Amino acid sequence: VENGAAYKDAVIPSITITDNYFASDYTVTLTKNGVKFDGSKLGVNSSKSVNVTDTYIGKFSSIENGVNSVSDTFEMIQDNDGIYTLTVVATDKSGRTSQEVVNFSVNRFGSVYTFDENLVSLMGSVNTEITEDIKITEFNPNRLLADSIEIAITRDGALVDSITVSKTEATTENVIGESGWYQYDYVISKDNFANDGLYVITVSSKDEAGNNSENITYDQLSIRFAVDTTKPEVVKITGLSKTTYDANSITVSYEVYDAVGIREVRVFLNGNVIQTITEFGDDNTAYAGSFVIEEGIDQHISFQVVDIAGNVVDSDNPDDVNSGKIVNFKDTVTVSTNVLIRWYANKTAFYGSIIAAVVVIVGIVAFVVFRKKKTR
Repeated sequence: VENGAAYKDAVIPSITITDNYFASDYTVTLTKNGVKFDGSKLGVNSSKSVNVTDTYIGKFSSIENGVNSVSDTFEMIQDNDGIYTLTVVATDKSGRTSQEVVNFSVNRFGSVYTFDENLVSLMGSVNTEITEDIKITEFNPNRLLADSIEIAITRDGALVDSITVSKTEATTENVIGESGWYQYDYVISKDNFANDGLYVITVSSKDEAGNNSENITYDQLSIRFAVDTTKPEVVKITGLSKTTYDANSITVSYEVYDAVGIREVRVFLNGNVIQTITEFGDDNTAYAGSFVIEEGIDQHISFQVVDIAGNVVDSDNPDDVNSGKIVNFKDTVTVSTNVLIRWYANKTAFYGSIIAAVVVIVGIVAFVVFRKKKTR
């Protein structure tokens, strides 16, 4: 290994210590600075001096006037990526000491990333709005190539133009941050997600070791989430086209729809929940259901539909009704085989009959009074 080198393929440190007055008095230390995630995988915990000598440095063999070790122990696994410091100190029989320090990096898998808690909570979710900026931190054992960092946002598969992102890159004075690696911070403005749609964020870069890093993930999830401000719809209701029904009971069928997905459907009768649906099978964008209304006078029916984002459409909300999100239906019905009850429930006929009867009675009274006056 050479001082300042970045290794992408084979890493085989070879150490030779020789002296005409070799005293077998030497120490070899290999330390590693790597990125270690904490339990939540949000932050980075690392140590400046993790001693990994026993893991990577093999035994020494005797040679003429000294010792030698060749260590082919750096497997091609991501855990071996990091920044290493190899220190060799040897003292001869006269007490004179020599030291050599070699710093090198192993970088076969490119960058690793950490996400802030806000982004982790968003991933795979549907939201009515994005209320906070998103922060992504990129770590790499080597410096990223100038102008190689690209952050892209797509909405429903189409690239979002002119996105707002701030970048804090490693500098000459502060190149390694707390992790021991080169650190780059990206803050993605919440304003990039103002419109409805399915968003995917991609960060890509290339480092000095030649690695291309892209399509970042967290626990096998891509950075994917949706924004949905559109309320669901009640698109069809059958069985509620009249206000009175000559029957012991009636069956009402309905259909609801949401382009992103439905979370819950609730049906109310006289203010009480009579049906709650939360399971929708493979396709949760549409649901068709039904329920039965037994005999009763002036029974009020209402529907509430909640989508995955939390948007609610309510048939008792005049704004929702006027918006066209709910198909027209009679929300108050009387179901009975009793003609008198149906007559009473039909307010137009009921009050019309009363008014007609009053008119007839008034007419009869007036006629009687008129006749009496005429006979005098």
